[in-house]
Amino acid sequence: TGSPDPTAGIGEDHFSTRWVGTVQPANTGAYTIYVDSDNIARVWVGETLVVNKTSGTREEQSGTVALTAGQQYPVKVEYVHAAGD
Repeated sequence: TGSPDPTAGIGEDHFSTRWVGTVQPANTGAYTIYVDSDNIARVWVGETLVVNKTSGTREEQSGTVALTAGQQYPVKVEYVHAAGD
């Protein structure tokens, strides 16, 4: 709830942010990615858009992606926050 970085002058409402990283699964198989947010949220694993939440209401959405053990995949999460907790 609130700003991702108030020291950088980002207010608690009306901002967007992007996180990037990697994931390396221990096992091969289908993985379910969950998002619980009150605004727009998107998650990519590799080049695959796994979750594309576009509603402005709080809810959980999920998507499934097949991953191979030991392989590193880039992960990108984007979040748009309007107002409120």
